[in-house]
Amino acid sequence: MIIFQAQDSMSAISIKNQNHIYDMINDFASKLKITKDQFVLHAIEKYINKYKENKQLLKDINLAYDDIDCSENKEILRCMKKKHKGLLEQW
Repeated sequence: MIIFQAQDSMSAISIKNQNHIYDMINDFASKLKITKDQFVLHAIEKYINKYKENKQLLKDINLAYDDIDCSENKEILRCMKKKHKGLLEQW
């Protein structure tokens, strides 16, 4: 069980029946010469930051393609689908 404690609250995460995860946490923390708590906090922080980066990247990509007229691409997409279908049928 992993327990997180903040000023006003406390959360517990059970990793029961997840021995492989506990072993990975233990191994990585040992290799990095940090505590398991530090490793878990660092991993969670990295995960959250990566999620935010990916969300922003998707937003930026969608924004970049907002001004493209989709009607121009319909014929290209139709040809691509036909070609892809043909390739799949060969397999």
